[in-house]
Amino acid sequence: MQKVADKLASVKNLKYTYNLELNYASEGYLHKTSSDGFLDLRPVDSGVGFRYQFSGDDLLAIYNGVEKFIADKKEKTITVENNPPVRSFGSSASLYYSPLTLKNVLPKIIADKTIQKKVTAIKIAGVDHYVLEFALNKQSMDALGEIYALKTDRKSVYRLTVNKRTLLPVEIYVGNDQNQDFARSSFVGIREAADEPESPAFAAQRERFETACTTLASLGITARARHAANSAALLRDERVWYDFVRPGLLLYGIVPPPLSATLTLRPALSLHSRIVHVKGLRPGEGTGYGLKSVVNRPSTIAVVPAGYADGLDRRLAGNGYMLVRGRRAPIVGSVCMDMTMIDVTGTEVAPGDEVVIIGQQGNESLDVREIAASVGTIPYELLCRVGARIERVYS
Repeated sequence: MQKVADKLASVKNLKYTYNLELNYASEGYLHKTSSDGFLDLRPVDSGVGFRYQFSGDDLLAIYNGVEKFIADKKEKTITVENNPPVRSFGSSASLYYSPLTLKNVLPKIIADKTIQKKVTAIKIAGVDHYVLEFALNKQSMDALGEIYALKTDRKSVYRLTVNKRTLLPVEIYVGNDQNQDFARSSFVGIREAADEPESPAFAAQRERFETACTTLASLGITARARHAANSAALLRDERVWYDFVRPGLLLYGIVPPPLSATLTLRPALSLHSRIVHVKGLRPGEGTGYGLKSVVNRPSTIAVVPAGYADGLDRRLAGNGYMLVRGRRAPIVGSVCMDMTMIDVTGTEVAPGDEVVIIGQQGNESLDVREIAASVGTIPYELLCRVGARIERVYS
C-alpha cells in the first residue's frame, strides 16, 4: 500500500478513460458516465495542487489552476468560476473516487493504525494486480480524499485494484455493510502522460524547422530572425520561441483553448449594446423565426439591436447569454440579421439599458472562450466575425 502511495505522490500527470457507476438500489438510483480524462498533479500557483480536463458525451469540465469551467451538454448550461476555493472540488463528479482521491487519502489510511488493511495479489486477464482493502467506520471520503464523519452507523468498505507493474489504480469499488448500494470508478488505459508539452506532430514540426535552419546555415544563408510560435505554441513549449514569437489571440488577453496560462491576462475587447424594446409574451406565444421559442409562462423579452450581420453566431439562440443589470439573460428565439431577443423575465429592464455581449457587468462576465464553447467553435472565429459596422471605442 505504501508503494502505491509513493507512486501517486511522484506522478506528474495521468491520462485515462474515466468510467463511473453509481448504483444505489435502495434508492432506485442508477447512473453511469464516461469521459476522457487528463489529470495534472503538479502544484500550481492557485495552491489547489492540480489541474484537469474531462470530456464526455454529457459534460466538459476543465480546471486550469485559476478558472473552473463546466459545460453541461444535456442541460445546455455553462458555469465558469474564477479562483474557486479548494473545498468546491470535494463534490466534483469528475474527481469522484479518482487517482487524486487516492493520492490524498492513502497516506492518512496508512498512518491510521486503527484502520485494518488487507492486500491480496490477483491476476486479471493474465496481468498481475494488487487488491487493497480497508473500511472506514461511520466515515466516508469526498473527491479530494478528505475523510468526514457520517451520521449513521454505516461502515464504508473500499476495494482498490492496482496494476502490480505500474502501481497505478485501475478500479475503485466502494460499498457498505448495510445494503447492496455501491459506487465503482475505473480508469481504462491509465498511464502517465509524457512530460513534453507536445503531440508527435508538434515535435516533428519543431524538428523539421530546426533541420531547415541548420541546412540554410550550412549553405551560407543566415536567417535574420527565426520565428515559429503563435499563441498556442508560445504557451506549450519555450523551445519554439527562437528569436521572436508572434502571439495573436494572446494580445487580446485570451488563452487559446484548451491550454492554460499562469500569465495574468485581461481581455482587451468587450462588446456592448443597449435594449431597444421590451415586450411581454403570454403562455403559448413565441418569438423568433417560425416561433422558434414558445413560452409556457408569462415572459418578458428584450430586443437587442445586434445580430448575425454584426458577427453574432446564430447558434447562440438557445445556447448563449447576454448580461443585463448584472444578470445572465438567455438568448431566445433566433439570432436575426440585425437583432437578437433575450429573456429578461424577473429583471426590471427598460429601453436604453446596457447589454454586455462580451465582457463583464457587475459580478457576472461572459468571455469569448465560454461563448465559443457554447456553440462548438473557437474564440478566433468569434473575434474575426465582429463586423465593421460596430463602432470601435479605444481606451
